[in-house]
Amino acid sequence: MDVKAGKTSFPGSGPYHNILPIIQSSGTGKSRLAHEVASLIFTLPLNFHGRLENKSSVYPEPDGKVAEYLTATSDRNLAKARHRWFLRRLVETAVEYLQAMAPGKKYKSFSELACAWRAYLSESGEATESRRAEMNKKCVANAPTKDNVPKETEFEAYLKNGLQPLEDAIKSRVSTGVTAPSTGVAAPSTDVTAPSILILFTLDEVDGLSSVSVDDGSTCYDVLLSALQDFQPQNPYFIITLSTHSRLDLHAPAHRRVNSARGAGPYAFHQAPWTEVPFDCSISLQGRPIYRPGTMTLDDAATPEYMAKYGRPVFDARLQAIKKAGLQGPVAGIADFAFTKLVGRTPEQHVRVSRAHKDLTADVNILSLGVELAALGTRVLLDFDISRESARDVMQNLLSNHTLIAFSIPQHREYMRAGTPSEPILAHAAAKLMNEFGLDIVRSLTEGFKHGLLDKGQRGELVARLLLILAHDKAQAPLPQRSLSDPPAATNWSQKVPVLTFLQALFAANHHESIRNCFPANARHVDQPVTLDKAFDGAYVRFSHFVRLGRKDMVDTHAGAAALARGMAFQGYHSQPSWDVAIPVLMKDTKIDPSHVTFILIQVKARVAKRTLFVKASKGMITDHPYIIIEMQVGIRDNLDVEGNAQRSSTGFVVSARTSPPNLRSESDTSGAPRYEIKAYGCSSDIYGVIGSQQKHQYASLLATRGILEEHARQDSEYLKCVQQMKPVWVRNKPCFGWAEDVELHGEPAGGEGEVEGEVEE
Repeated sequence: MDVKAGKTSFPGSGPYHNILPIIQSSGTGKSRLAHEVASLIFTLPLNFHGRLENKSSVYPEPDGKVAEYLTATSDRNLAKARHRWFLRRLVETAVEYLQAMAPGKKYKSFSELACAWRAYLSESGEATESRRAEMNKKCVANAPTKDNVPKETEFEAYLKNGLQPLEDAIKSRVSTGVTAPSTGVAAPSTDVTAPSILILFTLDEVDGLSSVSVDDGSTCYDVLLSALQDFQPQNPYFIITLSTHSRLDLHAPAHRRVNSARGAGPYAFHQAPWTEVPFDCSISLQGRPIYRPGTMTLDDAATPEYMAKYGRPVFDARLQAIKKAGLQGPVAGIADFAFTKLVGRTPEQHVRVSRAHKDLTADVNILSLGVELAALGTRVLLDFDISRESARDVMQNLLSNHTLIAFSIPQHREYMRAGTPSEPILAHAAAKLMNEFGLDIVRSLTEGFKHGLLDKGQRGELVARLLLILAHDKAQAPLPQRSLSDPPAATNWSQKVPVLTFLQALFAANHHESIRNCFPANARHVDQPVTLDKAFDGAYVRFSHFVRLGRKDMVDTHAGAAALARGMAFQGYHSQPSWDVAIPVLMKDTKIDPSHVTFILIQVKARVAKRTLFVKASKGMITDHPYIIIEMQVGIRDNLDVEGNAQRSSTGFVVSARTSPPNLRSESDTSGAPRYEIKAYGCSSDIYGVIGSQQKHQYASLLATRGILEEHARQDSEYLKCVQQMKPVWVRNKPCFGWAEDVELHGEPAGGEGEVEGEVEE
């Protein structure tokens, strides 16, 4: 939205077309955005966050008296009258204050007037509060109560004039010949150029109104928007609504859900909510790049001060405020602040909750599933199933109370496209929650799928990302899991990790020697090949979270170096031909620079049977440095016979060459860069060092495709066989082929490959 250039580009006409909700997560600069727009358009700012004891912590300053007056009744008609009265007094009082501002002075443009007006309102008034707070409080002073509130007929003359007195006052303060900024908003049902926006209402913390219901089922927020629509349509005004706790269903409902006859009518037009907010704009750097090649080490990048510069602006702004105030412990302060934003409680509060619940059964989680998914999504990329109402409800909660980011909301407003973009300080906080508060990660994910919250596609890649993140955490904290009631330790979960330490944390101990001593798979094309432990001596990985690529073949050593600085690894594009995950590696502990970068490339498959995979580095990823390829075939498990008994093991672990340089077959890769290969078949504690001995079945459940039988309410074998006999799908077993006198059809033939949808294990 380029208001300064007159390019707001808001389409539509009719009732409600001049209302723009800003829907976004906390700390993303919504209020600051409205504040900056006020320097371009004459603005009447309101903040309905009037119920806080410590109002000094609220930005902008809350208008508690206004919120109290507007929410004092549940009678819809009386509430509407109160809102109309307040708006009338707001316009009259604004005219008075505008006339008192630098009397007689003419401004060169409407934006200059708007900027002066914003500054004037921020100055101290007659008391200690600002003129803005003073002005808004005057609007409800001596306001009518239930006994003497004006009747609706008394507002008719006012509604005809509407905002005209304020519009005239604004125009009178600007030099003759200056035109108002164009809005781009189309005039109703005509081809005439739209009127200019002279007046902007910014309604902040509207949850202070939307949380209060009136007797017809609507809220005080609905009543205020309805009252604002009573102004005559020719008046050049616009309305922006926002809240710390944004909710799409309350603050920007779909057309059919609007609590207003006009708003739900055929002529109403509702703007698509605004989601675009500043990101990666560190205020301490004042426009300078956050990362520059060759200027910082991995240790520099792991400090909370540096991580706070990425993502939403609140973290860096908070850190700078702490430093400016000269407070002690700014590093711990910003890390704990990020934790509180993510979870909704401070670390100390979590310790108390943990102690209070330590005797509860294992079926009770300390944290809600939504909080757990918020933490996991920040690190391993979770995709919510927006086709499910339950998933949309959870997303609303995560957006409103935690840190989910709304990327885009379609015009119809039925759902939002949201996720967890790269924010290193939040990933750091999520790692703290996962590792220091006993979070049952696998169970949380399983419950997410069970309740239809998460998209069921690409489970294998999700499990792989989880295993890799757990290995990175384990490499930094080799101590046993802390109990829930222990106080959290001050661990930096975003530190660098030696490559060999990471691999040994990822895989089970019985494979460590093979990993250390393996030679390159392309050894005959390598001058003087050495074992993996020597090749990667002094090399490091550093990733606290994953990011998803939007196109293939975009990762090279330059992107790898930037990822090391940000502390992230790459999840490949959905049609990536040869690898699924890329983890950048810094070959020596020096300044982060593309010339020192190589990769660990991972291909993931969740099929039940083994497949021969082909993993190849993309152009620009590999130079002369060695690199590692890992095949994670996590879906492999022991094959079962028709009675459900283990027949043979398909799980296993293979490295490129165990003890000596191999005499390899002819290869297409003749690069001189040494390529080390690790192949892991299965998903159990025998393969991975981050899977507990009792977690094998949990991971199997997580990887399972939930078909018709898996989602059937009655899971006893006799009921599942009855469903199978109705032939929803065809499998070679007795329930399906019991009608045929051919025993070859009563069980899977030799060479059959594992599970299929609809198969009942007898």
